[in-house]
Amino acid sequence: MGRIAIVTVALLVPACATTGEAAIASPGTDPTTETDLGEAAIDATPLEALPEDETEDVADVPATAEIAPASAKHSRLPGTKVGRAIARIAARWVGLKSLRQVSRRVPDDCSGLVRLAYERGGLDPMGVDGLHGDNAVTTMWRRAFRLKALKRSGPRPGDLIFFRDTWDRNGDGQRNDGLTHVATVEKVDRDGTVTFIHRSGQGVNRMRMNLHHRHQRTLAGRTINDYLRRPDGTGGPRLTGELFAGYASVNAFARQTPRQARHGTQSR
Repeated sequence: MGRIAIVTVALLVPACATTGEAAIASPGTDPTTETDLGEAAIDATPLEALPEDETEDVADVPATAEIAPASAKHSRLPGTKVGRAIARIAARWVGLKSLRQVSRRVPDDCSGLVRLAYERGGLDPMGVDGLHGDNAVTTMWRRAFRLKALKRSGPRPGDLIFFRDTWDRNGDGQRNDGLTHVATVEKVDRDGTVTFIHRSGQGVNRMRMNLHHRHQRTLAGRTINDYLRRPDGTGGPRLTGELFAGYASVNAFARQTPRQARHGTQSR
């Protein structure tokens, strides 16, 4: 029983990288790739400050809506062609223990998965928006902010999804680590349950999140928010919905030309 619990916890630990550098060490990653970020973690823009998506919004579905079967085709909200393509690309890698099986050009962590999926879809999620000391997740957030891609609702396949404080990156025992994890939205059910694909400490896998019930792990016998952070004795938030920081629309990245992507500018 004890061994099963340990394995389950290990799945929660994400590994994310500094810009252009090796992966930050965390349980389940290679300790030889450790990078010290010191006090570089930034505090993400408050959720309330992010714009609503202009398209149909899953937040418009009543919080009391009955949870529909995840396999029901009609329950999924549509996405753009490039977004769906990126989601399909990321889905191919679900089950891999390491991104090294795909490419050695990017860090074997959550940011590396996003970079690979976006680049194979012809997009650049990084650009040149990072500041000295930023981790790769923060760099992507800054880029999304510059592109006016950040939003707090209306996710679509291929969108980025950001989380904060998913692990104690600076080792001080406090929930002050800023942006620490990024993933790609695979699908969105009409009840608001988002399925995303990410690189965790144990490989590439899927997780779920439902912001209508962000403090609730299950509803009607279904998991709607997975544990993203291991228990740390503080009783602090651990579920995906509780650690959510914001989305970034894939459409904003898709509107850029290759030259604009290199220089971090936006199409008009």
